[in-house]
Amino acid sequence: MKVYNNPEGELRDPTAAGTRASVSDYPRLAFFVGHQLEEMKVGDIVELSRFRPMDVTSDPFIATLLRTTSDFLVGYVDALARRDPTAARALADQVQVPWVRKMEKARGAKEIVEVVTLTEYARRGVREVGRLAGEDLAASLVTRKEAELKGKKRP
Repeated sequence: MKVYNNPEGELRDPTAAGTRASVSDYPRLAFFVGHQLEEMKVGDIVELSRFRPMDVTSDPFIATLLRTTSDFLVGYVDALARRDPTAARALADQVQVPWVRKMEKARGAKEIVEVVTLTEYARRGVREVGRLAGEDLAASLVTRKEAELKGKKRP
């Protein structure tokens, strides 16, 4: 039996069946993710499984964990910015976070992770919210215009 050392200091057998992870595992898994991010540079793009410990089998669970930890940091820095904008900006420019996104492939979508600064993560989040709001607005305008045109065609 080959035993691997993981950053938590526990020894686990990777051949054992994965256990069901829960929200109560977030602190331990966030610690694991922190160690993984420390080894990377801003701009690195890796597979989601790179952040999955040997004892967890669910990629969607890890994706949710990564998004949650990054959003937590955005909220923390946002609160800090209200008291000390300079410190918040300096912190956001230095902290690395995982940006989980979908990449379309021939056989379907696959989630990947890009390492970005917290500043860039917040910018991309705001840009994505703006894009989705714009699409929603455009769809509602098109629907309204179609309804108006149908109403005018009838005598």
